[in-house]
Amino acid sequence: MWGVLVGLYIVVIIYPFIEEWQQKRADKSALANMRRHSGLGHRWDATKGQWMDK
Repeated sequence: MWGVLVGLYIVVIIYPFIEEWQQKRADKSALANMRRHSGLGHRWDATKGQWMDK
């Protein structure tokens, strides 16, 4: 019984760190994508929600 409780406690402590790590990876990927498009001279069209050429 104690092993189950300790295991759940460890999961509750570790879960936010894993979630933050996954979000950080997604943010880095999105930033790299934005930099790539910006470097090519593309602009973001907020009305269409997509990148536009010059």
